[in-house]
Amino acid sequence: MYLGRYFLGQTVHITIRTIDVNGTPTLPDNPPYIDLRSDSALVTQVQAPILDRYVATGLFVYPLRLNSSYTTGRYSATHHYYVSGGNAYHGLDVDYFEVVAGGDSDGVIVTQHYWQRPEAVYLIQQTESSNINLKRNPAI
Repeated sequence: MYLGRYFLGQTVHITIRTIDVNGTPTLPDNPPYIDLRSDSALVTQVQAPILDRYVATGLFVYPLRLNSSYTTGRYSATHHYYVSGGNAYHGLDVDYFEVVAGGDSDGVIVTQHYWQRPEAVYLIQQTESSNINLKRNPAI
């Protein structure tokens, strides 16, 4: 499935619904893992956490934050899981997304404070990656 286009600093939510051979949602033996690839090169491999075990059976979501290790281009997210028992099933699915030019690997500014002092005016900002930026005498 095509997940869309994203800038650096944004979060791609990779959703996995684990099913058995009959198509019934079920919990796998281990959490699903995701291979993230750019072209054919492996970027990283992660395990997806369960979203809410008691509300939606077999629903896993991995929030992938696009940091500086991602460049512009097309990426694939291949997820694997295994369900054993009477209806043994090995799930395999692929999602695609694109990283386009723009954005910042620190993410967007989530909080900002204006601080006026006798020597200068300061603007203090915190980004999604928890970095603190201090700007002196900002101009509009």
